[in-house]
Amino acid sequence: MNPAGGFWPDGSSSRGAWVAFARTLVGPALAFQSAARSEIRLPGRTSWHGERADALEAFARVFLLEALAGCQETRVAPSTQALLDGIVVGVTSDEHGWIRAAENSHALVEAPSVCLGLWAGDHRLWKALPGHAQDALAEWLAECADLERRSNNWVLFPFVISRFLDSIGRPHPGRTAIETHSLGRLDDLYRGDGWYSDGGSSTFDSYNSFAFHFYPGVVGVLSSDDELRERSASRLALYLPQLLSLVGPDGAPVYFGRSMTYRFGVAAPLSVAALLGADLTAPGRLRVVTQRIVDSFVRIGAVTPGRPLSVGWARDDADLVQDYSGPGAGYWAAHVFTNLLLEPGHAYWGPADEEPVTVAGPTRLETPNFLLARDAAASVVRLTNHGSYDVNVTDVKHRADDPFYGRLGYSTATLPLTDDAADSTFTVHCRGRRYRRGRIAAQPGGRDWASSLGWLRDVVSAEDAPAPAMLLSVSTAEWDIHAIALPRWARWRRASVSFRGWCVDDPDAVGTGVTDGPTVAITTPLPTTVRGLLGFSDAEVVDGERPRGRYRLGEVRGRHRGGLYVVATSLGTAGSLDAAVPTVSRAGSGRWLIRIPGQADRVLRRRRTGLLLTADEDA
Repeated sequence: MNPAGGFWPDGSSSRGAWVAFARTLVGPALAFQSAARSEIRLPGRTSWHGERADALEAFARVFLLEALAGCQETRVAPSTQALLDGIVVGVTSDEHGWIRAAENSHALVEAPSVCLGLWAGDHRLWKALPGHAQDALAEWLAECADLERRSNNWVLFPFVISRFLDSIGRPHPGRTAIETHSLGRLDDLYRGDGWYSDGGSSTFDSYNSFAFHFYPGVVGVLSSDDELRERSASRLALYLPQLLSLVGPDGAPVYFGRSMTYRFGVAAPLSVAALLGADLTAPGRLRVVTQRIVDSFVRIGAVTPGRPLSVGWARDDADLVQDYSGPGAGYWAAHVFTNLLLEPGHAYWGPADEEPVTVAGPTRLETPNFLLARDAAASVVRLTNHGSYDVNVTDVKHRADDPFYGRLGYSTATLPLTDDAADSTFTVHCRGRRYRRGRIAAQPGGRDWASSLGWLRDVVSAEDAPAPAMLLSVSTAEWDIHAIALPRWARWRRASVSFRGWCVDDPDAVGTGVTDGPTVAITTPLPTTVRGLLGFSDAEVVDGERPRGRYRLGEVRGRHRGGLYVVATSLGTAGSLDAAVPTVSRAGSGRWLIRIPGQADRVLRRRRTGLLLTADEDA
């Protein structure tokens, strides 16, 4: 079976097929190369960095992909030469030159792609540049490395540049300071168990794949730095099993966090693992999982014949793209193609000696405080977030409401709503204002449950409630049960509380929804149910439309009388109104009995510091 169809020319995942696929992505972008060749101006919305920065972004990322495709070729292909010509103009021309770091910091972001492309294949493309262009490029890169770094994944960019300059015999004068600072900040951002926080204390997302487990490992290999390789391999060994648990059996990753327009770049650590050569997992298995992830995007239309790689997820999903991403941002997916640095005879390209293992039952990833579960058929992976938030949104307040981190549930089969409709979240409604979760503080959890404190924020004014809400979730194969205990606040005396469940796409408006009291069951196209177990009185089916098409979700509502509110949701399993479902009943002061079909009873306890789940006999 070849889900990618014509994108894998020989119907396989051989190295030659990967080279051909890479050039399938490069070719359409080259059609938008400027007459001077130094820019690639793809059609689409301009980012907040500006048109020239966007043109460099597309150029640098496409160049890296082309360089990896040809890294073991003896001749420079015409497509590669066109980009090399562009580099010469970009660093030598006053009229058509690239942005400089001093005028636009985005130059620092794109410089590592240029470095890695020139470094691949034993500097074959660096050697192909004329001497005056080498001089000018080294100067341009040094300026980028001097730029003050943000305290997130950007700390890696000067490090990559410095190591490349050293590899070509042009070390940066501040090399030691740059590399010491970068590696020191990298350690500061490392939270253990394979996880880095992308700025702030608890921003856990796919930048672990796009950057943190990518650049150190690749640079360690290219620079033959054994110490860096070993440290990268040891941390990656902890991260890989968790990454695999965030991917469905069909290769679809959970959609969570920002910059998911980099799509199959999420699989980059699998390629890095093969490059490191450590005994992390069977090489053939790494290739199989990587291709499944790539194929999952091909199947949903993310790759269109003859068109550049778009920004978005399945296609041009403008509402899912951050303002800092230009039309060529999606080409950071090139990071996964570092597997092409492996020679054709490498075991990576050989037979797969092991099938990917799916995680059975719910499990909690302790460091990010993610609760993961799969349905009975193991076809949909669900993530409940009790630990990760974007510091730029919650603390700096660039946005009052954050659909990419603030929701409770994310999955491999759904995409978050980015407008005020707000799926998979509790909302407090009061006097025309709506309060939803912003900043999150992880709390204790167990194998199948997680808890947190969440500061509810007015989605218009960004004003926070004076005290955090207490939240807890427990998952089974079929159900996610979410509880929230709201803080006392005089302003909320006449408030109401709602919970909206999973948002399922319904492009042809064929879905059916049925309500019964505080319960909604949506039967098609993707079954989902929302049941108000405590504190809710009625429900409705909500229909809406976003750029990718129509959608449908269920909502339950109730008056705010204080105390606890509990819902149960299902996704990917038939949710009839009379199915066996969890129940919640009061068991004493600050205690509620949770009964889940097929499991022992549990007691949810409200303490001053948060919610806790215990076995019934421990109550």
